[in-house]
Amino acid sequence: MTKEKKGKLESLKEELFTVVKEYNINTKQLEALIDAEKYRSTAPKIDLSEHIKNGKVVFGALSDTRLNSKYGRPDIYRSLYSRFKEEGVSYVLHCGDITDGYMRYKGHVKDQIYQSYDAMLEIFFDSKKPECYPSIGVDTYFIGGNIDATFLKKKDEEGERTNVCLDIAKKRKDLIFMDWNAATIKIGPKARVTLSHPLPGLGSRKPYAISQPLQAMIDSISPGEKPDILLMGYFQRRYEFPGTKGFRSFMVPSSISQTPYDSERKIPAPALGGIIFEVYFNKDGSMGDVVSTDIPFYD
Repeated sequence: MTKEKKGKLESLKEELFTVVKEYNINTKQLEALIDAEKYRSTAPKIDLSEHIKNGKVVFGALSDTRLNSKYGRPDIYRSLYSRFKEEGVSYVLHCGDITDGYMRYKGHVKDQIYQSYDAMLEIFFDSKKPECYPSIGVDTYFIGGNIDATFLKKKDEEGERTNVCLDIAKKRKDLIFMDWNAATIKIGPKARVTLSHPLPGLGSRKPYAISQPLQAMIDSISPGEKPDILLMGYFQRRYEFPGTKGFRSFMVPSSISQTPYDSERKIPAPALGGIIFEVYFNKDGSMGDVVSTDIPFYD
């Protein structure tokens, strides 16, 4: 390194330390700022490192609950949350399409339980209602999917577009909206999980191989932006790529039965269930072993 470059580096360091001291920024905050600048498109939305106990964290994952569909399976997502609670998860990650959306196709209203938007929010997201989305005392972090986004076509009396994900987050403090289609979460000092609900353009729900959409997503991630764990919703399949490109990748199954709309289009029936993850961390905070437990439903 030349003297000129060394001088610039020292100058930048002094400037950085001055800013850190002036604004009382701690080490974790500084690391987050650096990550946000270095990996702008995949910077962590939130840091859940505090949940690590004795070098380990346990969390649950599910996807495509599609609330308000007549073909939704509350028995499945309720059973999943019961299992999550039994296993002592610290939080739950939801990979999108928490609702069944709004007027997605001709005759869609016939496939839905409630026609009123307010009634849907009242019943499914009020923890006091017997039909509500489960609440087990830990937070669920969710992303919005392409079906959730169809609510943006709906306008209220003042002409404002309806953002169902924000309205859900307002209704229930334990349901935390991260972003649309993708979000990265820091689960350890040097470990990240990316939630993905790809737009349909990534691949058909009738792929030539179950692994094809996941492989396409893996290939699209540049080395500097790869997570430690990738969780993918939308395709409603179960599949795992162990260690491909240096990270673990999973397609997360769903909580909705085959709909007539999908059946008519010869789309394969959904894989049903969820996953529990036990993640172990090395002394430097990086991710060590990962144990994934599939929770399948076949009925």
